Amino acid sequence: MDIESLNRNLPDCCDLAATPVASYSSEGQAMILQFLPGARTVVVLGHHIQASLEWVWFPFAAERGGNTCAADLHAKSILESVSRLLESQGHKGLIIPYPNACGISFKLLAAGTQMGEMGDSFLFLHETWGPWVHLRILLADAEVIDRRAAKVAVCTHCGRCLESCPGKALSPGYHDPQACGHFQQKQRDKLAVKAGYRHKCEVCVGVCPVGQEPTAIEIKDK
Repeated sequence: MDIESLNRNLPDCCDLAATPVASYSSEGQAMILQFLPGARTVVVLGHHIQASLEWVWFPFAAERGGNTCAADLHAKSILESVSRLLESQGHKGLIIPYPNACGISFKLLAAGTQMGEMGDSFLFLHETWGPWVHLRILLADAEVIDRRAAKVAVCTHCGRCLESCPGKALSPGYHDPQACGHFQQKQRDKLAVKAGYRHKCEVCVGVCPVGQEPTAIEIKDK
């Protein structure tokens, strides 16, 4: 199966990439095979965030700690259609749970494909959309071939994300998850964000020169 044939049936806001399970480290392969023994291919779906409202997480019965967003609902529904196509051809497909539930980093799996690379911000950067991409992962026991050109450099190493991080969590070659989490919790407390809703600092995303920033959320005072 060719990834290009699958991409032809997707909306323009979505992009599929694939890479063999065997291309990951032995530790990565072991984690993948826990979910689908016999998996041969990791299929990554990237959804282009074009409106900030797509990334607003709200309380909902979902696998990501009881929260979801429009982008995730859309991405998962697209992958479900791809999985059904695989199953119609006698293959198995499994959409792995969101990172909070499965323990596998989607961005690291995506960085193993030709879709993009990890940036200095420690975010995955799509080759065209930059950091404005929402990821979902499908494992397949089929061989899915990705014939796209060799991976190109995406991160410009401009240093904007390192300089702008308000939590001082980024430095060259290092991301401090504790400092990042501590800053975001301080912001939630400051804004009195209620339990169940998520405030996320996206300063490093907004300053990235790659891709186009999505349409902002407008709050109109009546």
